[in-house]
Amino acid sequence: MQEAVERCEQKVNNYVAYDTSLYAARDFIHALSDKIAANSDTTGDLPLISARLQHITELASMLPQGRVKVEACISTAAVVSGDFDSSGQQSVLAGVDDIQKLWHQLEEHLTDAKKSLTDAVKQWNTYEAHRDAVDEWLRNEKCVKKEVMVSDVDEIRPLIKSCQVQLHVAAQ
Repeated sequence: MQEAVERCEQKVNNYVAYDTSLYAARDFIHALSDKIAANSDTTGDLPLISARLQHITELASMLPQGRVKVEACISTAAVVSGDFDSSGQQSVLAGVDDIQKLWHQLEEHLTDAKKSLTDAVKQWNTYEAHRDAVDEWLRNEKCVKKEVMVSDVDEIRPLIKSCQVQLHVAAQ
């Protein structure tokens, strides 16, 4: 009789360990997913996007911690599934499948957010380099420095043409 009670207690302990690990993994995944969503916006200026990218990188460093939780869930599921009949085993396996799907979605979400933010930073850097080149050109270009008073469109056209020619020559 004592042995049957101990086996029953062990089954309960196994299930509690599984249930605890399942919720720990699920909570970790949902919390990290929320943080990724909060930091994946690619709008804003370069410092803001760079800060989000840094935060996403920091969140990525937490993946091993989450992987441990998912692995613990899988391990405890393997133990507890032996304590159930086939319908109970199916329920445990469904919980494990759900956690594994959520984990893969989390990894994809993180990868996508990191790529999008990295691309946005690159675009900002390209924009700033081009803007600096245009600013430098404007500071050095003689046709832009002229102060011209014009009263109609016919007077503007030759000025535009002269700047276009100089632009074309400068680009070569």
